Amino acid sequence: LVMVFTVFLLTITAVLPLRINAATDDVPEDIFLLIGQSNMLGCAPITPLDLETLPGALLFNGRGWEPLRASVQRYSTALPTPGRSNLGPGYTFARKLSEVTGRKIGIVANARGGTRIAWWQKGYTGENDYDLYEKAVAQARLALEKTPNARLAGILWHQGEGDNSASGAAEYIERLQTLISDLRRDLNAPDAIFIAGEVGTWNGRGTQVNPQIRKAEEVIDNMYWVSSAGLVPLLQADGTPDLTDPHFNTLSQRVLGERYADKALTILYGLSPGVATLYAANELFDGLRFTGYSTTLPIGDYDKQALERRGIDVTKLASVQVESGYDVILRTTEGSVVVVDDTASLHELVPPGSIQAVSVAPSPIFARVSLLEHTLLLALNQKSYQLQLPFGVTKAPAVEVTLLDTTSIQELADKQVSIEVVQPTTLPDTVRVRTLDQSGTVVHEADIRLTVAPLPNIDVMVGVATLPIKTQTVVLRGSAALRVTADGPAELLAGCEAILTPTNTELPEIVWYSGTQLPQEAQLDTLTVADGFYILTVKVTTLAGSIYELNQSVRVHNWNKQNDELQPITVSDWFGAINPRLTVSESEGWHSFVDDPEHFCGDRHRLAGGQDDYLIWEVQSAEKYILTLYAIRPEQVPSVVEVAVSPDMVTWQALDYAIAVSECVAPVGGAEKWWQMCLTGELMPESDQMRYIRVFMQSGSDPAQEIQLGSMELWTPVTQSE
Repeated sequence: LVMVFTVFLLTITAVLPLRINAATDDVPEDIFLLIGQSNMLGCAPITPLDLETLPGALLFNGRGWEPLRASVQRYSTALPTPGRSNLGPGYTFARKLSEVTGRKIGIVANARGGTRIAWWQKGYTGENDYDLYEKAVAQARLALEKTPNARLAGILWHQGEGDNSASGAAEYIERLQTLISDLRRDLNAPDAIFIAGEVGTWNGRGTQVNPQIRKAEEVIDNMYWVSSAGLVPLLQADGTPDLTDPHFNTLSQRVLGERYADKALTILYGLSPGVATLYAANELFDGLRFTGYSTTLPIGDYDKQALERRGIDVTKLASVQVESGYDVILRTTEGSVVVVDDTASLHELVPPGSIQAVSVAPSPIFARVSLLEHTLLLALNQKSYQLQLPFGVTKAPAVEVTLLDTTSIQELADKQVSIEVVQPTTLPDTVRVRTLDQSGTVVHEADIRLTVAPLPNIDVMVGVATLPIKTQTVVLRGSAALRVTADGPAELLAGCEAILTPTNTELPEIVWYSGTQLPQEAQLDTLTVADGFYILTVKVTTLAGSIYELNQSVRVHNWNKQNDELQPITVSDWFGAINPRLTVSESEGWHSFVDDPEHFCGDRHRLAGGQDDYLIWEVQSAEKYILTLYAIRPEQVPSVVEVAVSPDMVTWQALDYAIAVSECVAPVGGAEKWWQMCLTGELMPESDQMRYIRVFMQSGSDPAQEIQLGSMELWTPVTQSE
């Protein structure tokens, strides 16, 4: 096995003054469209390290190509007045791609701050219609027309701060899928990759939209995401992060751009972004992606300035991850050289803040491990390995080790060496390879973890649909059947489970199937499951510990819901009183309240009545209802609130209901607390003769100060044709 190392020599160029509209005869080979809102636009200060001209990166200015500099979005036609933008992720993205691939990278930048994903939809004509989609497509088309030999390689998307709410997140994946499909079609680029970035996570940000960005990768073809973990907002005057600001600071934007580049290098070019990853900030590397500030480094030497260009303050390095066969050398203020072996904490090796520079280099290979038809090379700096054997292997294979280059290991031992192997006995198991000197002293020890590959050719079906279906969400209603089949001996299986995990975290997880055998016809009555969006996860486990996992976006949709939020009546000079409520009749004693929503579980539209006040809706074909109200004394509600149905609004028949009570935020100052109550019931079997449903506040009560109505939902079964 011949190992070839490509060395990327990264040099620090002189800081150049910013020149606008500098023409160039260069044209790109690969073009990327950068769109989104303010963090793609860039709000971070530009420093001298961000002003150097990139020899392999170009920016489209609307007429042609010019050398790319840090103010990447200054030609965006989506801006009210095009001009200079601050630092976004585009600068370090283009720089790393051009450095590592050697290709000419072209950037078409067309972001606009403060936008929502709905405003980016093709043909959008609602509120804040800035023609965002149309302007981005026009700019990208123009760039492609002027560069006929180039391709649109990918689209970078950073947006979501404007949709970080329950309502915005609920529709985010669907809108993102439509946006991606339209862009690929209208730009004639069906194979263009699409990379979306998470929004900031400080101060509770991103809790609604970031999970949707991550889940989108599972259902949208050739779409990927990058993390914002460890990144921080713009700094205040005293140098501390401003946790009220949603925008990334300068170091964070540099890191974010490199994370976009790393993803493109892996997916689009099939290249490794680096053989070592350095992590800074308070959190240490723990096996997750991008914990803290991070930068991936190819082979080379990096001083303080070179690392800062990549978003890393060298004095705050915390941990490092090293690929097998490579060394990371830390050069400290004491002049020492420390070789790091995939360590979790640099503070255990060097004093905090003492690192001055970092080098990445190949580690000598000294032995070859052979088992079955697999080969593994052992490096001096590597002590832990993993090797996956084919599925179906049940007997631990014999392991052979051959010394390849004894020079380096003999220098370590200062004499001849020999190899001792602790053979595996079961699977999974760990092979231990010891290198011994003539006295029997261990000079190197390597552990090789042997596992077995997961089951091949797993087929998962829901009804007649074969999963996964990445381009769409599977709709479930009524009774749904799950079937899982697998090639291979059934006696090697340990079990299978199928779980529905709701995207709305307030809903419970649903176990569809769990057993030691594969389900042949596991039935799920989805009428017992709350309507909504879920991720169906199917796991098949082998006796050897291997796991096959499938994730599919599904929607349980048994009911159409008519929701009357009981909004207040408005008065217009042109149209008079406008009642937005869905009622067909109501008494005159109702009063609207829109104050203190935090004390009413977030409800902004509520009604309170007096005595004998009522609201009436048409039943149509509804089969159940949910009335949400708020009460200071929940125990009084059953004697005060009546729900009834009628065929003619003359004779009424009362309905039973179940009550679920939850606690709202208590007001300060000793005021009484309100409780949210959901009154749920079914319409009567003869409801096909009932045309109206009424909520009635009983006479003799004074509910105006103690009961307020929040909403009425009428649920109608979905037909199979819908």
